Amino acid sequence: MSDFDAILRRSLQSGTEYEGLFPKVECKSTYVGTGNTDLSISEMEKVIVSYAHQTEKIAKKLQRNSVQDTADSIHNFLFNYFQYKADDSNQMLRSPACSWKMRKDGIDCKSYSILASSILLNLKITHYVRKIKQPGHAPNDFTHVYVIVPINQKTGSLNDGYLVVDGTLRSNREPAFIGKKDLKMDGLKHYALNGSTMSNTGRSGLGFGDVKRLNWKSVKSFINGIGCMGWNGKEKSAFTHDQLIKHLDAVDLFFHEMFEDMNDAIRAKNPALFSKIVAEYITMSTLFSQAMTAKRAERWNSCTTGRLTVGIGQFNFYKNQIGPLLQAYLNKYFTAGSTIGSVAVDNQRLEQDYAPITFVYTGKVIAVTTPIKMYNPIPSASIPEFVLNKYVQDQAIEGNSINPQSFLDLAETAGVLIQTVAGGSSGGSGGGSGPFSPGGGTLNPNFPSDPKTSFFGGQGKTSTAGGWVVGGIVALVALNMAFGKKTKINTKL
Repeated sequence: MSDFDAILRRSLQSGTEYEGLFPKVECKSTYVGTGNTDLSISEMEKVIVSYAHQTEKIAKKLQRNSVQDTADSIHNFLFNYFQYKADDSNQMLRSPACSWKMRKDGIDCKSYSILASSILLNLKITHYVRKIKQPGHAPNDFTHVYVIVPINQKTGSLNDGYLVVDGTLRSNREPAFIGKKDLKMDGLKHYALNGSTMSNTGRSGLGFGDVKRLNWKSVKSFINGIGCMGWNGKEKSAFTHDQLIKHLDAVDLFFHEMFEDMNDAIRAKNPALFSKIVAEYITMSTLFSQAMTAKRAERWNSCTTGRLTVGIGQFNFYKNQIGPLLQAYLNKYFTAGSTIGSVAVDNQRLEQDYAPITFVYTGKVIAVTTPIKMYNPIPSASIPEFVLNKYVQDQAIEGNSINPQSFLDLAETAGVLIQTVAGGSSGGSGGGSGPFSPGGGTLNPNFPSDPKTSFFGGQGKTSTAGGWVVGGIVALVALNMAFGKKTKINTKL
């Protein structure tokens, strides 16, 4: 135990009266990236909004007649029922239920703040998550985080004074600081994201096209939302949380590997292969969306229906948002020629062959056929790799539409350029057949050869991936572009 841990260690009260107020969880770790403190606080917000439903019952228990008395009540609960223990370099962001499970072992200031913020969200009390730089203790770094509550709840302004909720300290006073950064958590706005989305009919109130208009906070809240847990703490869903997370990751990886194959075909000067992969992408993004939409039309409870809606939103992201980016890319750097065949795929074998991509087979065959249009590169062009760059990631995080020209501009100025060379290789063909074993064709001397790695600034899978997105870009979390001091961050849920 460190000296700091010893100083802040306290004797806990039993807490038996609160045992039934938190759901049972396993505290599984989910790796969410490496980053500096800015990444930590943004990831905290995701956990707070997504898992605020875990503190609905305790929030009612701690509510008092005034904001000040409520803040004191929350602080007393945090201090007296949760042991303090600092995290090591592997930063842990615990859901409220996980913190309750780990309370005797100890949690750190981030988990105290997640608890306090989620309780305040349920009570619709506007507050801020504040991180600070402290004098005499790594003064150049943000080293502590806690919650502050503006006294003026109408304006949410801190100028009229504020209350402190810091579960690490016995006295609920703000520590000295030499630098600060605040993240506002509007009680009403965030509560709407975390609250029930059930309609009066008992079906999900989230429509087919709604996911496109949602940012990651509301989508992730919906994944874990009201109606998914039974009285015994077990999920009431045929599409479990763990299944959905694996599914979302698999879908991202599936399409990313297609992008990598496209870029490899450009380097290999194989336009037939490149053109076939483009047709595959169009075919698969369309088929997946249609198949899961048909699956959702079957009779499911609200939780399963909601998670299927999230999956459809992810497929539609690749079809309706990335599809136009790919077409803009083709229009700028290639000339379209004649049709050289077609790609035909159905959903009958997808779940068997591409697990854990799930819920895309309905018991009836859904088929999509796409003609393969021959794309030849414009001679002497410098073609950037096709990757989901930082611009795409930022827009996806905010739930904004993606402008093809902005995407192309960044691809050229901050991407890996593949140079077209005069002459080049000739001859050769590739083997294989079927949509997942693309055939080759005659090599084109106008196709680029070796890549020119003029830039790499992303968190890519390889040095030429330039920032690919993984982890459910619509439904969960896009990669954070973290620079500077980095620590490993995990979420325990």
